[in-house]
Amino acid sequence: MQTRTLGRDLQVSAVGLGCMGFSHAYGAPTEAGEAVRLLRRAVEMGYTFFDTAEVYGTPEDPHGNEALVAFSPMANGFLTGSYGKDSRFDPKTDYRAGMPQFAPDAIDQNRPLLDLLRRMAREKQATPAQISLAWMLCKKPWIVPIPGTRKEERMAENAGAAGIALIAGEVEALDKTLKRLGTDYIDLLLIHQPAGNYMAGYRQMEKAYQEGKVRAIGLSNFNREQIQEILDNCRVHPAVLQTEVHPYNQEKALKRFLEEQAMVIQAWYPLGHGDKALIAEPLFSQLGKKYGKSNAQIILRWQIQSGNIVIPGSKNPDHIRDNFDLFDFELTEGEMAQIAAMDQAKRYYTSTPELLRRYVQMVPDVDGQK
Repeated sequence: MQTRTLGRDLQVSAVGLGCMGFSHAYGAPTEAGEAVRLLRRAVEMGYTFFDTAEVYGTPEDPHGNEALVAFSPMANGFLTGSYGKDSRFDPKTDYRAGMPQFAPDAIDQNRPLLDLLRRMAREKQATPAQISLAWMLCKKPWIVPIPGTRKEERMAENAGAAGIALIAGEVEALDKTLKRLGTDYIDLLLIHQPAGNYMAGYRQMEKAYQEGKVRAIGLSNFNREQIQEILDNCRVHPAVLQTEVHPYNQEKALKRFLEEQAMVIQAWYPLGHGDKALIAEPLFSQLGKKYGKSNAQIILRWQIQSGNIVIPGSKNPDHIRDNFDLFDFELTEGEMAQIAAMDQAKRYYTSTPELLRRYVQMVPDVDGQK
């Protein structure tokens, strides 16, 4: 799996799953249970990067899919003590390698929480994993933990968490311990649209970054002039620009500018919004036959070899799997050049003042936050 470095030390996968398709944005939203099933499958396939947004919710469910799922509820063993100070993770096969929360020194920091989980587990004749899950079930009704496992005994153990009741004092004790340990944070936080007083919004993100609540911050759907305004006034450099990029709209000049600013493109509509003419281009069919891949996989491979992060969205498990199966082949320089020549500066989404006004109404007013 290829990664990208954002900001000072945040490593993210070059391929993520876009979750907009689970929301009302594409018509009827995906039923919550089905969405959880699909997302669990994505985790099992190896996805660690999920793109979502507050505006993907509905008036009835304002949190939408942003708060639908809590991935890795036991933090890949961090909350259950399933590894020790001598544990090592292979950097070639395990994304935990090099992450600060999995460093040997982090074990000592984790100890108070682990001791609390074990004590509660003994009192309730449960396991630390079940207490972790029970705590999550006691939080907000829109949080759904999805522990991943291929072991039947672990599945039974996880299911048993639904029968464990934590009283208010126990939930509070876990909350306070988590707060002391500083384990609540967001990897990457973006301003979704350059709407309203976005400088005020960016200052709030800088504050969250400086407080350690966010590991990297960035922008989405900003043009070069708006990005420059942020760069001229920011204290924390944006790490990412999320924008529409695909073979028909490659944003070559913008990409050169972003490279000068040490910013990475995160491409939405990486397959051209499913444009059949784009996906069926003869060149992609030819390369697909050569490498034993689909046309879509050829396009996504071109994206990651171009240095972009891609977040193709899908609710089809086969497509979700195929969109991640990109790391066993490589396009040649000549093939990359052929795809580069397909650029038409063709966009499938164009921002307008009216759209931006509507976006302002969809998010909290930050005009007074100076």
